[in-house]
This record gives sequence, C-alpha cells and structure tokens, in this order.
Amino acid sequence: MRVLALFVQYTGEAEVQIRVTDTNDNAPYFTERVYSARVAENTEPSAVVTKVTANDRDEDTHLTYSIIDGNVGSAFEVVPDTGEIKVRATLDYETGPRVCSL
Repeated sequence: MRVLALFVQYTGEAEVQIRVTDTNDNAPYFTERVYSARVAENTEPSAVVTKVTANDRDEDTHLTYSIIDGNVGSAFEVVPDTGEIKVRATLDYETGPRVCSL
C-alpha cells in the first residue's frame, strides 16, 4: 500500500506494509493422550524419565510445561521449555508411591 502526504505544494510518499497476525484462539494439545514410563528407585536426581510434547495451531507460539497434580513428595520435575520430566528427589520403592500419575 502507498500513502501520500500533502503540505501546500510539497508531497511525501511512503510504502506501508501491514501484516495480519494470528491470535491465540487454539488450545495446545499433546501428541499422546497418555505417556507412560518406568524408572528404577536408584535413579539419580536430574535423570530424564520421559518427555511430553504439545503443539499449538497458532503461529509464533511458545509453549511452557508444568506439573499441576499428582507429584507426590515432589519426586519429579518438568523442564518448562522442553517438556522433559526428570527425577527430582530420591525414589524409594518400599516407602514411596509406586505409581505417580502426573
């Protein structure tokens, strides 16, 4: 698009580009409905157990991940930018939960 500015006998001209952007009108979705993993009780903290992946149909979307429920004893953590779920605390098969649903 071109725009013209007038002042008495002088004129100025400029080219204007307008980009229509996408609004955030789509919810993110996970690539799997259920993620399942096994981890030994002697696994060192910071070891990656699994990775979750989500997508969003909107343009220029940066997703972040967080654990919102089921993390008994804060045994696990998720890397917000990657979706990697890691061991956070020492796991004990005999005294701790044997199944965690995050």
